Amino acid sequence: MVTEVHKTIAMTLPQALAPHDARAKHLMQRVKTKGLREPLEAVQTILNQNRNLAYEISVNQRMPTIESLTHSNLLIQHYDGNLKQIVGIYKQMGEEAQKML
Repeated sequence: MVTEVHKTIAMTLPQALAPHDARAKHLMQRVKTKGLREPLEAVQTILNQNRNLAYEISVNQRMPTIESLTHSNLLIQHYDGNLKQIVGIYKQMGEEAQKML
C-alpha cells in the first residue's frame, strides 16, 4: 500500500512544485554575489525537500496504519533536521555579514 502512495506522490508532486521552482530560479538569478547565492540555493533545495516531506506526511496521515504513521514519524524527524540545517546556514550568513561590516 505504501508503494502505491509513493507512486502517486511521484506523479503529482512535480506538477505541484513547478510554479515554486520557476519563481525560486528567477529570484536566484537576480542574486549576483556567489557568497550569497550558494547558501540561498542550498536553503531553497532544503525547502523543496521539506515541501516533498510535508506532502508525503499529509498523504500518510490520510491512511493511519502503523506502517504509515511510523514512516511519518521518520519523515518528521528528517524535516526537523532540515530546518536545523537552514538555521545553521542563515546563522553562518549572518556571521559573514557581520564580518563585512
